[in-house]
Amino acid sequence: MAEQPVAPQEQEGSLTIADLQTIVNIIDIAMSRGAFRANEAKTVGETYDKVTVFLQNIQQSASNQDAPQDPNLPPGDANTLNEPGTGTQE
Repeated sequence: MAEQPVAPQEQEGSLTIADLQTIVNIIDIAMSRGAFRANEAKTVGETYDKVTVFLQNIQQSASNQDAPQDPNLPPGDANTLNEPGTGTQE
């Protein structure tokens, strides 16, 4: 029996953002094709909503981190200028 080449394995139990987006797409396709019973639709829909909101939060967080910072502010103080309650210049 010939040995088959072993492909590098991903770390067990790891999920990526792309995996979660794939899950959302699978749920959407399965719902549109009637893969779930009516009594299951609520649970499936709630799960779909949770994952979608999570993905949106991740994308928003990533875009906030990519926002340009004021070079005149010390690190950590960027994007807090003129925000009420931050103790910075109001």
